[in-house]
Amino acid sequence: MNIDQVTTAPLIKANQKHLEDSKCRECRPGLSIRGGKEYADAFPVSFAAFAGCFAAAAGIGLTQLQSFGDFRSPLDIFIWVLGLAAAASLAGIGICRLIRVKPYCLLHGVVCVYFALRMITQYRLWSSDPCLMDYFFYLAAHLALMLTAYQLAAFDTDMGSHRALWLSALGGLYLCCVAVYGCSDIPLIIGCGIWCFTSLTNLTEQKRRPRPVMETEE
Repeated sequence: MNIDQVTTAPLIKANQKHLEDSKCRECRPGLSIRGGKEYADAFPVSFAAFAGCFAAAAGIGLTQLQSFGDFRSPLDIFIWVLGLAAAASLAGIGICRLIRVKPYCLLHGVVCVYFALRMITQYRLWSSDPCLMDYFFYLAAHLALMLTAYQLAAFDTDMGSHRALWLSALGGLYLCCVAVYGCSDIPLIIGCGIWCFTSLTNLTEQKRRPRPVMETEE
């Protein structure tokens, strides 16, 4: 028996004991909203997420096509083009969720900027509307969708927060459901509500690698 076998034998024995210990918390998967920030751990392959991204892309694209020609300023033209880019970005993100490839952070960034600029035009359009409650929910839904896209972009760079994403995504889902009544852009709201529900992170933690422990002989 050489020196390497003598020095590594206690480590191998400690690892085996560590894995066989049923009380070891580090080896048991659990549910935690403080999951890891890495994209691969937070977003597994999901056909539901793929369908949700395409539902949001279809809703945004249909809404933009319906508003074609209704331009009153260069900002409206820019937002219209940005909306098509956001729809294409969501389609690309959906494909990434299906094949488990981390999307580029600018894809979610385009969606985030689109909802931020869209809030400006909606405020300008609805500021004189007497239905303030419908206006409030519609504006709040856009704000939640913008924050959801922002949090997803953070996960693309492995710096996301599970709590922040769940708060913004579930808030966006609720506000989209409330804003459907009295809303003129129903395809966008419904599609983005589905996207929020299917874009939540996985709360099942991955099994951690056991740390070798050196046993001391008495």
